[in-house]
Amino acid sequence: MKKLIAKLLTPICSGLIYLLHNRATFSFNRLELQCVQFSFSWNGEDICVRRLAYEFNLRKGVYVDVGAYHPILGSNTLLLFKEGWRGINIDLALERVASFNQYRPNDYNVIACVSDKTATVQIAHYEISATDRIVLAGDTEKLSTAGFKPIRFSHASTTTLTEIIKGSPFRLEDIQYLNIDCELHDLAVLSGLDFQRCRPRILSVEAVSDAQREDIVQFLAPYGYRLEAIIPPTCILAHEGFLTS
Repeated sequence: MKKLIAKLLTPICSGLIYLLHNRATFSFNRLELQCVQFSFSWNGEDICVRRLAYEFNLRKGVYVDVGAYHPILGSNTLLLFKEGWRGINIDLALERVASFNQYRPNDYNVIACVSDKTATVQIAHYEISATDRIVLAGDTEKLSTAGFKPIRFSHASTTTLTEIIKGSPFRLEDIQYLNIDCELHDLAVLSGLDFQRCRPRILSVEAVSDAQREDIVQFLAPYGYRLEAIIPPTCILAHEGFLTS
């Protein structure tokens, strides 16, 4: 009986949450409420990723989120987490990883600065902390992707995605989904992954310009990836072996 009541109340509660969150002044009919889709990503990327996971029959898989930022706000992995997925969340800020330890204690949550090799790098910090990033060589303006000047700098030692996965509890498991959101450093993060050992079925990578997106697509093409969707500023790719068309 409890399960039946819960099943009946779930769509009603979901509809009310949607209305409260968006402060809607209009009403929904029954069919509209049944068709509501929830998204935690900034621009709905998680809905696209979840659709691909269903198409590829991926259930309760393993994800890796680089530049994870927050376990709920703007998360591309929370929908998967709610369905039983688990994985690795990586961010360079201690307080952000602490949030993952609180909300996702069964995930492997790592404080790390990820690149294509081990090195000491400069980190630019901005008022919008989500845009903190590695300062690339030759970058004189050091602006954030939103165009703001840094408020302070720090230094960090980088590691590679391959090394983090090798040191995780998921080192012997297949990675089904990889998300990278590293503020202009995304291609370097990809370059630090050994695709001979780890070839995720689905990838989502931030690319703030057409040129960056083209570089990412060309880099991944030899490994069997094809561009499936563009949800600015994110490009979503899938491995050819799992594509349905």
